Amino acid sequence: MRIFHAPKFTQGYFGYRFPPELLDIFKEARDATSAKNISFWAPDDTNLKNPITGDFIIATTYPLWWIQEYAMKGYSSIDPVITDCLYSNAALFIDYTKNMDADNNRFYTAVLKSGVGEIGLSIPCHFSNEHRSVTTFTFSSSQNASKINSAENIKICRTFAHRIAEFLLARKGGFKAASKLNDRELQILKLIASGANYADIASAIELSRWTVIAHAKSMRTRLGVKNNAEAINIALKSELI
Repeated sequence: MRIFHAPKFTQGYFGYRFPPELLDIFKEARDATSAKNISFWAPDDTNLKNPITGDFIIATTYPLWWIQEYAMKGYSSIDPVITDCLYSNAALFIDYTKNMDADNNRFYTAVLKSGVGEIGLSIPCHFSNEHRSVTTFTFSSSQNASKINSAENIKICRTFAHRIAEFLLARKGGFKAASKLNDRELQILKLIASGANYADIASAIELSRWTVIAHAKSMRTRLGVKNNAEAINIALKSELI
């Protein structure tokens, strides 16, 4: 799981660092749509057959406690945004104040308690069968529901949903590469890329030269490359460094 968290549209400290360029897109989308919150969700390529239980990428302005509760209570199995919208081509409009069946009522009640917004407009974005995502814009019930669900607003939200998806999915390989490395291996890769040799790195991070060499070998194995030059190339393409 890769989570980019920007509560109230400010840089968060949970999960991966929210890319500043992406945060700018989120803020632009907020200002253009008057959305209260924005949340992006995409399953990992290898788990599209079972997107609810597979790995996924999230970029959201929701409060951290709601993200944690959503995961712990398994709401993805009954969230229409995931169960219905991911494989649809149409926008999904939800008024969480309206009564539904028992399962939806349980989830809708939790959404209302979370404070993320009483109305949701979810936009699916599919570049291919392997690149699917949903971006949800939430709104206050004080806003005009008809205007939120209007063709004009859906068009604006769809434009931003594509921009967000393009930003995140284009960098997906970088996220996968980063997830393969532990903190020490990534630290050493960055130092190698800066031009430092093993002796310099050992001195800088207070490890023996042979320990640094071992970490570098492990880093290359995890990335599936033969030498440090190839590792640096992957890091540059993936924006790890």
